[in-house]
Amino acid sequence: MALSQIRRTGEGGRGLALSAVIVGWVFTGLALVLAVVYFVALSTVRYSGF
Repeated sequence: MALSQIRRTGEGGRGLALSAVIVGWVFTGLALVLAVVYFVALSTVRYSGF
């Protein structure tokens, strides 16, 4: 939303808004990867007989 407002009004701060979007996507990707690793490890331990 911030990027569209900056584009529409011509305000400053585009770099900061863009970096926030990038950091958000990176953390979302890391959370997804960690969730997949967690569930794979959980299912491996569950079905390995421990």
